[in-house]
Amino acid sequence: MHTSFLLTVSSALAVASAQSLTDVLSEQSDTLSLFTAVVQQAGLVDTINSLDSATIFAPTNQALNAAISQFDGLVSSSGDDDDTEDGISLDNLEVSDRFVDILMYHVVGGASVAAADIAPFPGSFLPTALDSYVVNPYQTDDGGVVVYSREKRMSHVVSPNIEYDNGIIHTIDAVLLPPVGPADTALDLGLTYFYGALEATDLTADVATANGITVFVPTNQAFIDVGGQLQDLLSTSESDVSTLLQYHVVPNMPYYTTNLTDGDTLETLAQTPFQNGLDVHIDEEDGALYVNNARVITANILLSNGVAHLIDEVLNPANDDDGGYVYTLGDDGLGVPAFEDAASATLPALTSGIPATAVGTYAPSSTFTAASGAEAARGNYRAEMLGGVLAAGALGLVMA
Repeated sequence: MHTSFLLTVSSALAVASAQSLTDVLSEQSDTLSLFTAVVQQAGLVDTINSLDSATIFAPTNQALNAAISQFDGLVSSSGDDDDTEDGISLDNLEVSDRFVDILMYHVVGGASVAAADIAPFPGSFLPTALDSYVVNPYQTDDGGVVVYSREKRMSHVVSPNIEYDNGIIHTIDAVLLPPVGPADTALDLGLTYFYGALEATDLTADVATANGITVFVPTNQAFIDVGGQLQDLLSTSESDVSTLLQYHVVPNMPYYTTNLTDGDTLETLAQTPFQNGLDVHIDEEDGALYVNNARVITANILLSNGVAHLIDEVLNPANDDDGGYVYTLGDDGLGVPAFEDAASATLPALTSGIPATAVGTYAPSSTFTAASGAEAARGNYRAEMLGGVLAAGALGLVMA
């Protein structure tokens, strides 16, 4: 009885001594004064407090200033300059609806996740308060935390585990950008052939509105490698090209690499007159992940409605005369070609109508670099945010 009473008193004192979100943010004014101002002005404090619990990835003043400078129209202010943060007046600050969405993407509702509880690479996939769009933090080999957002944009946790009465705050050095749909993601990453194929087959809207999808996106070079055959299909049978693209889309489940295992069979959107939901097959070899014949070279690219994986070959739903699907590996451990004896060719029909200014708008980096240490030993690579705009052909690094 005595022990129970002490525990009850101790718990009550702990709750009583816990500080509110506003109080904790105020104590972090040296680094979070701008975040505090925009969250308060947007009326998000009550929204965050209404969650059962929350994990907040809070951008530092420097990170928010960089985003406000990069993207027009996020904030405006009619105040004087008496209270400023790097030239941005905090008086009468007005926050755009777009910025409110971005801020909500920094809040994971329903869970207070300490840095030590975040999974190692490839990490955790956490639904946020922005329509359950997913954010992807992972714990590095040295105990730090990196957070991926739109198109592998990378943010680092600077100060972890700042607790308040309803959750926990981790400060980060770059603003998280909410992911977008498959077509916009393809454009941002310079994957113009896949984007052009979606447009040519009128599938852009279908994959944008599908819920919880997994998309296997071939590189530009993958399309060029089989360009001769695809050109013939484009000129003779748009429906076949549509079926081919649908074969790259798995509906109803975002399959991150954390829930893909060797031997899995996934039903795609592709259909034939004789079969609905043609399957792709998952194979794992020496740490590398294969989808049928194609190797995954960049994994877990977040989408607004699911996840995408970049692959090094175009998948073929009809590459076996017996009606089966070639998904075994050759003696050299490489995927069996899905289009045997295909002629290489560019496909201007897919890419000629895409303005150069539309490519690479939000891309995270000018290159991808390999992970090191235990991450590389596990056969995984990660994108490094180096700044600048991703060139159209830069997605060539093999993963694993």
